[in-house]
Amino acid sequence: MAKAEASIRAQDVAGARENFRKAGDADSAAKEPWRRLAELDFNAQEYGPAIMEAQEVLKRDPMDTTAQSILTVSGLRVALDALGMIHRETDPKGPAHLEAAKVAQRLRETLGQDLLAPPKKKRKAKRPASVPLEELPPTAAPGVAPATSGDPFSTLRVG
Repeated sequence: MAKAEASIRAQDVAGARENFRKAGDADSAAKEPWRRLAELDFNAQEYGPAIMEAQEVLKRDPMDTTAQSILTVSGLRVALDALGMIHRETDPKGPAHLEAAKVAQRLRETLGQDLLAPPKKKRKAKRPASVPLEELPPTAAPGVAPATSGDPFSTLRVG
């Protein structure tokens, strides 16, 4: 572990990875080498290896919050990449779409519909379509002050 940390300080990431793996092999019960590997790979956006290494940590300590976070966020980032591939798939009834629909249903059940669907936008009140803007009284036209409003500042407003 000391050699791996020295490699990190020397910015030798490849050497650090090698030494963390050696430390993990030397002590099969130790979680720290796997956690450090998971952190290195996560920070390098190497999510596949980060997931596997976080799982190694969780085998040794199921309550390790760092490993849980790396596993969760890495998994979601891999899922986002996969969604991009599904988006490019030409057959909307293809196997990837069908499997994604099953996963989406499971996420809705777990996280709730509100989290997965954007909130509905509030609609702005619209003016009646039958009345052209030019025919509206001056006070009804947005941003236009009436000519005889009695307001001394009405001539200063930008129309």
